Amino acid sequence: MGIYVVMTVNGNNARIESIGRMRGDIKRADDFDADVREGKLVLSNGPAVFVCGLGVDEESLDCLSKSCQGFAGLGAAGMPRTWKPFTPSKGTK
Repeated sequence: MGIYVVMTVNGNNARIESIGRMRGDIKRADDFDADVREGKLVLSNGPAVFVCGLGVDEESLDCLSKSCQGFAGLGAAGMPRTWKPFTPSKGTK
């Protein structure tokens, strides 16, 4: 059960989608302006602003904003505190 949260960044735009694990259907999608400032990824869409920096493993992104504080690994509006890179499993094209 549950959802996956996927971020796709393309130039100055980012899209964050919540995808149901069972059916693979999109539950929610939000578009953000994306900008890199002082080595950090800044995502904004109106009043919501999230700042992400490179994690200690130098692969993941950690949300540095107070707006990312929440519970059970989730922050504001279900935004993950840590973004892990996608690694396809064997047998996935």
